[in-house]
Amino acid sequence: MKLEVRTGVQERSAKRIAFVKSAIEDVLSHTLDRIDGMTVSLAPQHRRAGDEIDCRISAHVTGRGTVVAATRSGSVYEAVNDALRKLARGLAHTRGKRFARRRGSLRTLEPNLPE
Repeated sequence: MKLEVRTGVQERSAKRIAFVKSAIEDVLSHTLDRIDGMTVSLAPQHRRAGDEIDCRISAHVTGRGTVVAATRSGSVYEAVNDALRKLARGLAHTRGKRFARRRGSLRTLEPNLPE
């Protein structure tokens, strides 16, 4: 799996990259074999009310296309964890849709199956 991490701040970026890699391995360990590549983008948002971090994660999944999750939070750790949680739900949702389509097409081919 190819992983690209983009950070807006160059200082401490090695620590952030290591954190992102370990978080991905922990949260998405059951689906890493189906993911071709991932792009993680961390960008600070400087606003009057306080600094926030935008996190956008896109996963390129074999046979399913691209699944994207984005969050905004007060810390890098919260933003990455929330985005990974959303991405995991999105991956499960696309998997469920694929199997539902497959079951639906089988039912239309077999008219004798009960509904």
